Amino acid sequence: MAHGIVTWFDQGRGFGFISRAGFVSRDDGGAEVFVHRGQISGDGSRRLGRGDRVSFTLRPHAAGLRAADVRQVG
Repeated sequence: MAHGIVTWFDQGRGFGFISRAGFVSRDDGGAEVFVHRGQISGDGSRRLGRGDRVSFTLRPHAAGLRAADVRQVG
């Protein structure tokens, strides 16, 4: 499980980016990860806002790593 902070999320388009700065190891890839609304888990709406702290799983994709099973944390 990886951790990060939402840097940008467009509610209308349903995607954004999570910063992993401060959480990234050398073997872990880049500092930002793409996130799609369909990967947000939990009760209620599938919304994220700038500054939200999240945990997620990294999944490989043709364009690089993507966030999956995204959950807001405390």
